[in-house]
Amino acid sequence: MNRLEVYDPVLGNSSENLRVQQLLDMARGIKDRLIASPEEVTRELGHYAYFNGGEYGVFHVVRDEQTVAALTHTAWFDDSLQFNAITVSPEHRSEGVARRIIYTLARAAMARDIDDLWVYALRNSHASKIYTQLGMNVPPLSDERHPHHSRYYPMSASPRCVVERVGDIEPMELIGQLPPYVS
Repeated sequence: MNRLEVYDPVLGNSSENLRVQQLLDMARGIKDRLIASPEEVTRELGHYAYFNGGEYGVFHVVRDEQTVAALTHTAWFDDSLQFNAITVSPEHRSEGVARRIIYTLARAAMARDIDDLWVYALRNSHASKIYTQLGMNVPPLSDERHPHHSRYYPMSASPRCVVERVGDIEPMELIGQLPPYVS
């Protein structure tokens, strides 16, 4: 699991799209969804991408030998990288996959001179603990770039801080094009 691939639901096959939707549901806390038609799954993934970054958003997947094992959706802006969703399938948790995904994308953000990486997390969740270990903190309430939303709160750090905090690990190979720069 060394490749972080751009994933386009329009080009993906129906079984992979269903798996991507299942992982996205895990990230969003959605349980017991009824299986929809392949067209509906593709449409819903497209809607998620459109409303969470539009042309600046991208799904990335990590595959194991059989299937999609991890997923992230990010939005790439001129001065920030926003993680909208990140999840690892239960059978691959505690293997450092999420840490490597974040590390790999933080390095890509640094290459684009992005100085702000952020994510929304549930308070006291496993994910928020990982983000804290990566040097992410809750920004002050006066930081208007990161509004607080109900039970979710923003966590933020510079990509450089995340890369330094993670240390010397092997980044994943990025496969595919990142979204264009905001103009």
